[in-house]
Amino acid sequence: MGSIRLRGSRIRATWARKDSLSKHSISSSSSSSSSSGGSSSSGGSGSSNGSSNSNGTGAHALYPAAGAAPFGGAPLQQQQQQQQQQQQQQQQQQQQGTQQQLQQQQQQQQQQQQQQQQEKQQLKRRLQQQQQQQQRHDKQQQQQQQQQEQQQRCQQEEQQQQLQQQLQQQQQQQQQQQQQH
Repeated sequence: MGSIRLRGSRIRATWARKDSLSKHSISSSSSSSSSSGGSSSSGGSGSSNGSSNSNGTGAHALYPAAGAAPFGGAPLQQQQQQQQQQQQQQQQQQQQGTQQQLQQQQQQQQQQQQQQQQEKQQLKRRLQQQQQQQQRHDKQQQQQQQQQEQQQRCQQEEQQQQLQQQLQQQQQQQQQQQQQH
């Protein structure tokens, strides 16, 4: 003989067999059931141990095992792993962004340093050119001064020669006069 009892949305059916003293029970989360000859099922299958359910796994769908998917979703462990992966990806993206900013700053600094070095080199070249020009000018002035000094010396020598000649002439005249007397 079998009996069916309604408890909310669950149906519990029990029956007893004549040839066996053991009782069998099945439970289902669906609201529909059928009994014929003392057996009922709703999408599940009964077995000799007397336990069956709607999904045939021996555990009720309303009470998922630890780590199982809640109401048809992904398991909690997978969700946690996905969240961790997303966080890691965000951190990696942030790190990449900061690295790119640092690289850009370094490149800008290098460019500024190169520009400064180029400007310094240009200044050095200009100074060198000015110094060379000054040196040339100085050399020219020195050469001119030397030439002038040489000319002055030559003139002085000529004057001395002239003076000597005049002295000689005077001496000769004096000698002639003395001879005449």
